[in-house]
Formats: sequence, structure tokens, C-alpha cells
Amino acid sequence: MRSLTKKGVTLIELLIVLLILALSSGLVIPRILSGLPSFQFRSAVNRSAALLRHMRLTAITTNHPVKGLIDSKSKEIAVQRNTSEKGSSLILPKTLAIHIFVHGKEIPGPFTFTFYPYGVSPTFSILLIEDGHSAEIHLDPLTGRPEIRRPHR
Repeated sequence: MRSLTKKGVTLIELLIVLLILALSSGLVIPRILSGLPSFQFRSAVNRSAALLRHMRLTAITTNHPVKGLIDSKSKEIAVQRNTSEKGSSLILPKTLAIHIFVHGKEIPGPFTFTFYPYGVSPTFSILLIEDGHSAEIHLDPLTGRPEIRRPHR
């Protein structure tokens, strides 16, 4: 006699699996999307610090000063090739607030600074704020190295 067992999946079983996937994705996707603004903020902070590090290393390796510009109104950090020409720049999101501090006092932008061939730069900090997130990029007074300081949570 023949066996009545069949191989395969029934339509009901397939619909149950699709229902489970739809419900689980309905729970997971909103959690992923809620972390997106935080990721974009961290990305902007890391890119800003990376550009400052690049300026410093360029000054050291080329043995020539590298001038920079931070404009809190246009949300831009730029390398200045000479007085009228800008080199590479980073445009930050418009929702980001930029505060520049020199020796602990906030100054209005734009702010120009110079990295020197031996690694030193003026001491300043950039405070970046967006939607409850904040981070400070601080330049070490002796070495000129930018470091990111995030607030404790």
C-alpha cells in the first residue's frame, strides 16, 4: 500500500510563518529607526574630529602650517588653503548647534585657527548639540590632538 504522507508545506503553515515575520518586524523596525538620529549625531562628531586630526597631521607631515575655519552659522568646518580659497570642508547637519570655546569662553563664529608643523595649535573646544545629545571636541593644549569628550549618562 501507498503511504499517505506528502512532502511540502501547506498554505496555512506558510501564512502562519508570514504572520509571525510581519509581527516581529513590526516590533523590531521602530526600535532600529529610533536609534538613527543618535547614529547621525555620533557620525557628525566623529567626522568633525577626523577632519581636525587630518589638518593636524597634514601640518606635521608637510612641515607647513594648516589653517582652519569653523563657522557656527553655516555649520561648516573647513581647511583654508590661503586667505581667499577653501580646501576640503565638512558641512554639518543644519539641526546641529555649534558652540566654540577658547580658553573656556564662548566666542561667536566664524573662528579661524592654525595647526603648526610641530603639532601645536591654539587651545579651543567645539561643543556640538542636537536633540538632547551633546559632545565636545577638545584640542589638547600641548599636542594639538583633538579628542572627543562625551557626557556621562
